[in-house]
Amino acid sequence: MLGQLGEGAKFLAGGQSLIPLLKLRFANPEHLVDLNFIPDTSFIKEDLGALRFGAMTRHAEIEHSALAKNIPVLHDCAAGIADMQVRSAQSRRGGSLLRPIQAATGRTH
Repeated sequence: MLGQLGEGAKFLAGGQSLIPLLKLRFANPEHLVDLNFIPDTSFIKEDLGALRFGAMTRHAEIEHSALAKNIPVLHDCAAGIADMQVRSAQSRRGGSLLRPIQAATGRTH
């Protein structure tokens, strides 16, 4: 999709990092692609003894997951991200994984 829309396109998952940039007018994307409509990207499941999380899984889902509670550090980290409103509505696993990559490469939204 990025190939079709070009460099002016930005992806929106939870928006924790993009929305403040938009508000301050530091970002002005030509196209905004909402990733929330991609099916089967929000899940928590156990598979062959490992926990698997979809990229669009909200931190609040992890916080309240019976599976995640079996790993206290995972549950506690998910519960400590932002406040409840942000964890429930915006904060997603994929964004939390992407931001360190952006910082290391110098690329932002």
